[in-house]
Amino acid sequence: MELRRFWFPAAVVLLLVFVLAGCIPVEKAPIYFSIVEYNSGPAVEGVKVTVFDAETGKRLGWGTSDECGVAQVEIPVTDLAKRVNVRFEKSGYALSEVRSLKAEDALESPYEVMVREAILNDDPSTQELPEIDVEFLDLDDTPLDPSATITDDFKVKISVTSENHVSIIYAALGKVPGSSFMTGERGYESDATSAEFEISISGFSSETALHVVVYDYNDNRVDQLFYLNILAEEPATDVVMYEPLRWSEYGYTNLDAYTRRGGVEFYSFDKIAEKLGKRVPRNFGNARSPLAAPKDCNLWVEVWWIDWATAQYYGWIDSDVVEPDGYNIYRSFDGEKYEKIGFVSESYAAYNGVYRDKSALLEPGEKVYYAVSAVYGTEESTPATLGSVVLLGAFNVDLMEPYEGQTGVSRNPVFKWKPTVELTSEEGTVTYEYILWIYDLVQSENHIIPGYVDASGLNAFVFSSEGAETMAATFTGNETEPTLGYDWFVYSGGWYYYPEKKLEPNKTYSWAVDLAYAYVQDDDSSAWSIAVDQGWGVDYFGVDADDFVEFTTGDE
Repeated sequence: MELRRFWFPAAVVLLLVFVLAGCIPVEKAPIYFSIVEYNSGPAVEGVKVTVFDAETGKRLGWGTSDECGVAQVEIPVTDLAKRVNVRFEKSGYALSEVRSLKAEDALESPYEVMVREAILNDDPSTQELPEIDVEFLDLDDTPLDPSATITDDFKVKISVTSENHVSIIYAALGKVPGSSFMTGERGYESDATSAEFEISISGFSSETALHVVVYDYNDNRVDQLFYLNILAEEPATDVVMYEPLRWSEYGYTNLDAYTRRGGVEFYSFDKIAEKLGKRVPRNFGNARSPLAAPKDCNLWVEVWWIDWATAQYYGWIDSDVVEPDGYNIYRSFDGEKYEKIGFVSESYAAYNGVYRDKSALLEPGEKVYYAVSAVYGTEESTPATLGSVVLLGAFNVDLMEPYEGQTGVSRNPVFKWKPTVELTSEEGTVTYEYILWIYDLVQSENHIIPGYVDASGLNAFVFSSEGAETMAATFTGNETEPTLGYDWFVYSGGWYYYPEKKLEPNKTYSWAVDLAYAYVQDDDSSAWSIAVDQGWGVDYFGVDADDFVEFTTGDE
C-alpha cells in the first residue's frame, strides 16, 4: 500500500519532467520552397531557409535547398494555419524573404522564391531588408479595410523604407509579380520609395493573395503577402459563355516551349515583340563583333489561345457570346489532373492571348499539358485542352575545323561543326539549324557568309539536319557550292558577292556559328532549344556565341 502511494505521485512527477524536457515528440509536417536565381532560371543549391512565426518571431524550423533548389522545412503541425515569414540566405547572394505567407500554402506544392546573386555586398549577414507599408483605398481614396470583403477594384499605396536604394516595386493580385514578359499584368515602379497602383479584381473570387515585391540595388528581395477576401459578381443565368478556341484549329501552335542557353535575369522588359517569327528575318543590319556569352539558361512554356476579342473580330463566334472577365490557365503533368496556375484578364489578352509558364517544376524531357477556360465572375467555361509539349534540353556548338590557332589552312577551307548534345523528343524528330559567319577583321572590317538571293533580296543560308549530325560548309569563293547551292557574300559597307575564288593568303580570320537552334513541332506544339542567336530574331533577346575560332590561311 505504501509503495502504491509513493509510486503514483512519482510517476506523475516523472511524466511532467519528460514533458518539460521535450521528450514527447511534437508532430511535424514538411513545407516546401523552390528556389531559383531568376524567373525561368536555374535552381540555387545550398540556401539556408528559416521559417519564423510572423506574429511572434519564433523560429519554427529550418532547412537547406538541394541540388534541385528545393528546401524542405519541417514545422509543427499546429503551426500550419499560421502566417510565417521565411528568410533565404546564402553567401554570395542577396537576402530574400517572404512575409505573411500562410504556411499551408507551401504544404502540397513548393512556394517559388528568387534568390539572386548579390550586386553590391555578397555577405547576407550584413544586409537589412526593405520594410514595406501598404495602405488600401477604394477608387475614391477612401480607406479600405483589407480584412473586410472586397467587392470592387481598389488602390494600394506602397511606401518602402530601405538602407539600400530601392530598385523596383511590384504589385499583383493572385501571382508573384516580376517582369512583364514573364508575369504579364502587374503594377511596376522603379527607382522610387513609394508607388500607387489600381488593382482590378476582375476574374478573382474567394481568398486571393495580393503580392507586393520590392528589390533594392543589392538585389535583396521581399515578397509580402496580403490575403484578401474577394466577392465576385454572379454571372447572369442565361449568359452565353465563350469557350476558348485553339490556334491549332487554324494551323498554328497552342504551346511553344523555349530552352535558351544564355540566361536573361528578368526584371522588367516592357518592349518585347510579341510572338516573333521562328525563321531568319529577310534583312541584314550592321555587322557585329564577337561578344562574350552569358552563363546559365532560361526555360519556359508559352501558352497560346484565341481570346474573345480575336474570335469576335474574325467572326469565329456568334455575336451573343459574352465577353469574359479573363482566362484561367491550367497545367498537368499526367494529362488527367490539372491545377490552376494563373489568370489573364481579357483586356490584357485581347488580340494576343498568351501566358508564360516559368515554373521551376518544368524540366527538359518531361511532357506537360495545358488547358484554358473563360472566367465569368464566380463561374467559368468548360476548359479547352491545348495539348502537350516536351521541353528540349540545352546544347552548345563544337567548332571542329578549322580549330583555334590553326595555321596553313586551305584558302578554300571546309568548316565543320556539330552540336554538343543529341536532343530527342517523343513528339517528333529534332531538327537542328545553323547560320555560319566568317569574320575578316584584321586590317579590314569585312564579314563573309554563305547565302542566296531571291525576290526578297539576300538571305543567309540555313544549314539543317535531322538529328545531331556533324555539319560541313565548303568555302567556294565566287562559285556556287554545287551540292547545296549557296553562294558566298561579303559585307564591306554593303553586301556583295564574294569577288575571288579563295580567301586571302596568309591572313588571319575568325569563324563562328552565328545562329544555332534545335526544334521539334507537331500539330499543337513546338519546342525550341536556342544555343546561339547573334541578332537573327529566333530568340527574343539574343544568345551570344561562346566560341570564335581564329585561323590563318596558307598560300593555297
